[in-house]
Amino acid sequence: MANYLFPFDKVEKGSDIVIYGMGLAGRQYLEQVKALEYCNVVALVDRDASKFARSQYHVVTLEELSRYSFDYIVVAAIFGDTAKSIMRDLRRRMDIPPEKLICAQAEEVRSNFCLYGLEYMLRGYEELSACLENFLYEACGNIHYYDEIINEIKSDLYLDSEKGGRIVDFLKGYLSWETSPRKKILLVRIFYEAGCLDKECVETMMGCIREIQDDYESRIWLTWDISLMELENTHVRYDNYFLDKRQIMRENMDHFLDRAVLVKGEKDPEGKRIAVIGFHFDNVATSHFEFTRPMINELCGMGYKVTVFPIDLLRYSYGECFIEPIVPVVKVSSAVKQKHGQLLDPGIDIVYPQGSTIGERVNHFAREIYRYNPDVVLDFCGEYAFSSSIYYDGFPTVALPMRGYASSAWFDKYVARDRQMCIEENRTFRSVPLDKIEAMVPAGDAKYAYAGSLSQPYDRRQYGFGKEDFLIVTSGDRLKNELTMEFVDCVCSFLQEHGQARWLLVGREICDYIEKAYPSYFEEGRVVKWGYETDLYALYGMCDIFWNPIRNGAGGCMTRAMRCGLPIVTTAFPSDCLPVIGVENAVDGGYPECKEYVERLFSDKELRRRIGELMRQRFIANAKGMEEYVRKLLEIGYRINK
Repeated sequence: MANYLFPFDKVEKGSDIVIYGMGLAGRQYLEQVKALEYCNVVALVDRDASKFARSQYHVVTLEELSRYSFDYIVVAAIFGDTAKSIMRDLRRRMDIPPEKLICAQAEEVRSNFCLYGLEYMLRGYEELSACLENFLYEACGNIHYYDEIINEIKSDLYLDSEKGGRIVDFLKGYLSWETSPRKKILLVRIFYEAGCLDKECVETMMGCIREIQDDYESRIWLTWDISLMELENTHVRYDNYFLDKRQIMRENMDHFLDRAVLVKGEKDPEGKRIAVIGFHFDNVATSHFEFTRPMINELCGMGYKVTVFPIDLLRYSYGECFIEPIVPVVKVSSAVKQKHGQLLDPGIDIVYPQGSTIGERVNHFAREIYRYNPDVVLDFCGEYAFSSSIYYDGFPTVALPMRGYASSAWFDKYVARDRQMCIEENRTFRSVPLDKIEAMVPAGDAKYAYAGSLSQPYDRRQYGFGKEDFLIVTSGDRLKNELTMEFVDCVCSFLQEHGQARWLLVGREICDYIEKAYPSYFEEGRVVKWGYETDLYALYGMCDIFWNPIRNGAGGCMTRAMRCGLPIVTTAFPSDCLPVIGVENAVDGGYPECKEYVERLFSDKELRRRIGELMRQRFIANAKGMEEYVRKLLEIGYRINK
C-alpha cells in the first residue's frame, strides 16, 4: 500500500486545518496529525461526501465548509493536476484566499525499493529472475518498487532508441525463457509502466492468467488490468485478444459461482421487466452512468419495470492480487445512493451488490438477477462486463458497448454505433458474429438539450487569457497515450505560426513527449496543462474550438463540447465519435488537413459561429431521438428467442 506524508513544512504546528480529499492520502494525513497532535482538524471535505456516510469519518460537502473557521485548507490529492483543479475551484466558488490554501501534491513515501538496478537485470536471465522473485517477497505488490528501473528504461528508449530497443528485446526474450506466470506478468507490467507494451506482451499476459489456477482473486484483478492496458493502448490487441479474454472471464465467474443460487423468480405476466447492468455507478460523473441514466429514465417513462444492477464485483482489498492493480477500485455504488435517488425517476429499483469478498458479491448478484427474472437485459458494461456470462446464460442479453467495435462480453445482440465499422473490425478479431450486429447511434439526454443555460463560462482574464486569444481545447482521461508525436507536432506547428493561439490540455496526465519537445511553450503559456476539470461546460464556454486526436474514446468530452457550440476538429478515422459528429462533419484526411481546417476557423469568426451552431443542433437532434432509440433497443431484445 502506498504511504503519503503530511506537508509538515507548509503548515504551522497548532493550526486549525481542513483536509480536502478523503482518499488514501487524505486519510493518512488525518492519522499522522492526530497521532502527533500536530494541529487541529476542524473539518474533512470531499466532493463525494455522501460515500462516507457509513464510515468512521464525518465528511462534509464543500457547500458546508462556510460553517467552519480555519487557518489552512490542505488539499490531499495524489495527482498534481487534480490538486490545481481543486485550488481553482476553491478560489472560484468559495473565494478562499491563496495564503490559506496548501497545494502540496501528495508525495509517496517509498517503504520498499529495489536492491537491483537495470544493469544487474540485464546480466542474464537468472539475475533477472532473481530480481522479479524479490518483488514477490518484499514489495507487497507495489510496482513503485521498480521505479528507478522503469525510469531508466523510459530514458534509454527516449534518448537512445537503438540501446533502448536492445534492452526491450532482451527483456522480451526472457518471457519465452521463464516458466513462472507471476514473474512474466510482473515483467509485462514493467513494460506497461515503461511505455513499451506491445501485442506479444499482452498475449503472453493473457496466457499467464489462464495458467494461474490457485488464485482466482488475482485472475479477476489481472483481467481488469488487461482492460485498462488495452483502453490506453489499443495497438496491443492481438487477433484472439477479445476471444481469449471472454473465455477467461467465464472461467473466473464459473470458479466463484454457486449454481444453486440460480433460481428464477416468477415471470412478469406483462413481459415488461428490464434489467440494466452498469459498471462504475459509484460516481455520477462517470461516462457509464451519464450514458445509462437517461435511457433508464426513458424506460421507466415508457411504462417498463426497471431494475438497475451496478457491478461492484471489483472492490479492491489489500492482498487480493500479488501486484497492486493499475487502478484499484475501492468505491462502491451504494455510497452515492442518495444521488442515484435524485437522478433516477421514482419507481426504479437499484440492487447494490453485497458481500465482503469477490465470491460473495458474485453470488449475491447472480441470485438477485435470477430472482428478478428479466425479460431483457441491457448490458452497458462494455469491456468491463466481467460477469456477463452469468446473465447471458439465463436471459436475452443486448450489449451496448461504451467504445470500440469488438467485445469480450457475452451477449445475444451487440448494438454498435456503425455496422460497417463493426464488420471491418471483426474481420480481425472475430468477437462479434455478423448475425449479432445491430447498429444505432446513441441518443443524448433530452433533458440536457433543453435544460436552458449552461454553466457560466470561466472568465478568460482570471486565467491569463486575452479577449483575442484563440483557445484550442483537447480533453480526455487518456491524453498520456492519445497525444501522439504526430498530433502534438501538428498542433504545436499551428501555435508557432499564430501567436494568439493557446492550447489547453484537460486531463489528469499528458504525454511525456510534448513536455520534452516543447518546454518553452509551457513556460510562455502557449500550452497549458489544465489538469482535471470538474465543470467542462464552464471551461468550454470560454474556448474557441475542440481539436480531437485520432482515438477511440472521448465521446463524453466531445458531446459536451458540441452542446456548448464548439466547432469539432477531428478526422474521419473510424471511431466511436464519428457517428455522433457525422462523417460529413469530419475532416477528410489526416492531421495536415485538420490543420488547414483550423486555419480557416481561426481566420473566419463567422465560419466558427456557423460550425459551432451546427454542432449544437446536431447534439439536440441526437437528444430528441432518445425515445426512439430506447424503443429500438427493446425491439432488438424482445426478438431474441431464449
